[in-house]
Formats: sequence, C-alpha cells, structure tokens
Amino acid sequence: LISQPLPAGASGCLQEKLSRARDALLRAPRESLAALLELLFAHPELQTVIEEDILAALTASCRELEALRGAEGGLQAALYLYSGVAKVLPRSAAVASAQGALLHRLGRHKEALERLQWALALDPGHAPAEEALDSLRSFAAERWHFRMLNDRLRNQCYATAIQNAVASLAGASDGGTASGQEVRALDIGSGTGILSIMAARAGATKVWGCEMNSLLADLSRQIVDQHGLGDRVTVLHGHSTDLRVPRDLPERVDLVVTELVDSGLVGEHILSVLRHARDELLRPGGLTVPYGAVLHAMPLAAPELRGRQRLVLDTAGRLHGLATGGLVVRVDEPYTCECLSHFPHTPMAAPVRVLEVAFRDSLSSKPLAATVPLQPTACGVVDAVAVWFDLVLEPPGADGTFNPRTTFSTRPARGGNGWDQGLYHLVDVQSTPPELSPGSPATLRCELCEDRIQFSIDASHGERRPSPAAQVRVGEMDLALMNDVGRHCAFLS
Repeated sequence: LISQPLPAGASGCLQEKLSRARDALLRAPRESLAALLELLFAHPELQTVIEEDILAALTASCRELEALRGAEGGLQAALYLYSGVAKVLPRSAAVASAQGALLHRLGRHKEALERLQWALALDPGHAPAEEALDSLRSFAAERWHFRMLNDRLRNQCYATAIQNAVASLAGASDGGTASGQEVRALDIGSGTGILSIMAARAGATKVWGCEMNSLLADLSRQIVDQHGLGDRVTVLHGHSTDLRVPRDLPERVDLVVTELVDSGLVGEHILSVLRHARDELLRPGGLTVPYGAVLHAMPLAAPELRGRQRLVLDTAGRLHGLATGGLVVRVDEPYTCECLSHFPHTPMAAPVRVLEVAFRDSLSSKPLAATVPLQPTACGVVDAVAVWFDLVLEPPGADGTFNPRTTFSTRPARGGNGWDQGLYHLVDVQSTPPELSPGSPATLRCELCEDRIQFSIDASHGERRPSPAAQVRVGEMDLALMNDVGRHCAFLS
C-alpha cells in the first residue's frame, strides 16, 4: 500500500490521527478500519486520500476474522464489515467488487451478481470485478452442462424412464397410490430443469426442482415458464438435505429423479443424498430414477498422470538429485477426470465389470466390495484405474436384465457421451506402484463406502513389499510442480 498524502493545509491533529490509523493496520486491522471510517465520517473530503487505506484495513480485518472464527463464521462476519463499508463508500467499485466476490464464496450468487454488476457500472474497466464475474458465470453454467444437455441418448433414456415411472405410479393398485392418482415428483440437483420438465410432461401433477446454485435456479424458473409449466413445476433454491416436510414440501413425494453422478459415479454424493430423500422426502413404495449403476474398470499406464499423483524418482530413489529419505508423497484427491479417447495412455489389462450398485439397496454405511481377477495385456506399472459405468434408470425385468431403452453407458468413445472417465488413484501404494505383465496373476479390489470408491491391485505374487518411512498427501497440481524438472533447473540456474 502506498499511502496518499493529506492535502496541503491539513491540521497536525488530522495528520496524527491518520498516521496512527495507518500504523495499526498490520497489528490491529479492525482498530485501523474503525479509526479510518471515523476519519471519513468527520472529513468526507478525504475519501480519495484514505479509500485505499480503508480497503487494505478491510481486507486484513476479514482475514483476521476468518482465522479467528473459521471459514463459515469468519466469512459471515467479514460480510457484515463489507456491508457497513459499502454504505459509507456506496460508489466504490473496489468495495462492491470485493463484496461480490465474498458473496460468491458464501453461495449467495444472485446477490454476488448484483454487486459485481454494480462495480462494473461504476468502473467498466475494473479488473477484479471482471475476473470475479467470469468466475461466477463459470460456476453458474459450467461447460459440462452443455455436454450433458446435448447427450441425446442420456436424454432419451431419462425421458423414457420418467414416463414409465409416472405411468406406473399413477396406475398402481398397491403401494398407497390408486389408479389415476396424482403423482408428485422431486428433481434433486435440477440444474436447468430438464428432468423436472420431463416429469411434468410425463403426467406428474406437481414437480419440485431443488437446485443449490441460485443463478441456475433462477434460470431454470425462466425455462420452466417458457415451457408453460410454471403452475406445475416449482424450483426451490438450496440443498435437498435441508428440505423438510411440511415446511418445504406439503407432503412426501411419490417419485425422486436425479442425475447427481459425475465421471467417478459417486463424486456428487448421490448415495447420501438419496439416503436422506428415502428417509425424509419419499413416501414408502415410491420410486427413484436412477435405479443404480454397473461399474467397469481398466488399469492403465499414463506417464502424463504419473507426475500428478506421486513423486517420480530416478533409479537411485532421488528427486532431481535430492534424497527423499523414504518419504512417499501421494496425491490427496481420490480421482481425476479425463476423456480416454483423447488422453495418452496404455491399457494394462482388459476391462472388467467390478460392481453392480442398486442405489436404494446401497444406502447404508456398510461397504460394498468386490475382488475380480485381471487379465494383464501389457508389461509395466499401473498409474490409475479408469472407470466408466452403465447408468441403469429402471430396475431389472423378470429375467434379471436391464431395459436397454433406459440404460446408457459412459464408456470411452460412445458417440455423444456427456461424461469423461474417472481415473482413480490406487490406495495403499507403497514406495513403488504395482506392476503387471501378461501371464502373471493379479487381482483388482474395489470398495464403495459413503460416496467414496477405492481401488487397489494385488500383483505381488505373495511377495512382501516394504513399507515407506512416511506418507504425505498433497494436491495434484502441487505434485506436478514438484516433478517439473524444467522448472527446477530454471530456478537452479
């Protein structure tokens, strides 16, 4: 911060007060902020001189509050400070921009949009406001939304499954729903509202969409109205786990539809969300779309991925010539996502079917696990396990098979596929990753528990593998930087 001087002729007393307020900024930012605001109230003509000081004290105060009260409490207290300063400096683009960015962090996206737009109205070239607005827009409509909306097979399967479910519920003679009975549906994670519209068009008499992104919730209300369904589809803003009957819904619903599945299947917490829906929002005998998923896996080697998941050591066990003391550094994220059709990799074994998950039957905290034999097809280390799945929208028929009209796959190279594939990092990897070779036995173990999938490979042939001296887990990009030889050489030079 370069402090602006007071105008010529300012009193010595005023100079002393401003000096004390500036001196307190680092050691007591909230006291500094209070003193600066008091000066501004008494001398409005000083705004241009001390505005930057106020912003610096405000930023430091918010950091202090977050450190003292934790993320949630600190951000709420910081927002209170910003709101007060915004009243004092209503035409400050910097204050409006910072307040908008804070509202975005708190999930109050509609208010954030208003503040950021106001900041740009005050200063059309204000870079922080433009950057924050770009971030907000990306959050409101991330690019994968368009891929999903353009996945015709996925849309056709969902439309058919929802149509069948509504018809079954309206025409059932048991389960508490009489023939011709009204059908109430809840769309969890409703996004643009496409599944809600499908349910209404299928004949559901009342549909509630639940969307946590406030901007997307507003957009979906407009889309619903444009389709002439505003009287039958209501979009609620918030998490479905916060919904209560009869506060938010007049009664339990007959049908729950959702697509809370990502490329790794459970990364959007579909199991815990459906558990809450079953216990609190869905009537006994009600239906859920989707029914479940069939998980497929394939071990692979990918040098590009290797440097993002563990330290890449030389033959002497060193990193850029530095000894690691046996330390094993691993990525802390369970998986990453890539489109295998465009991602350089070598399949190390034939794809295998590992788990069949019925979502309604997998809602307890008890792990679901399977160990399957592998058929290695190449020699080398395994860097990850690629995952894709068949999303099964309806229960199996009497013959135990799934309806192909309501089942679709996220496998690589499927035309129009809206999903990438999940690349799961192996757990329990010690100082060296497992190696496969054709003709040598190996097994893949998969465990699903509480919205988390883990994979491990046993190719040890009974050999005891050494344990590392210690393990540390860091972010994927941090590991990539640690393995960046060119970057290190440049710094050393």
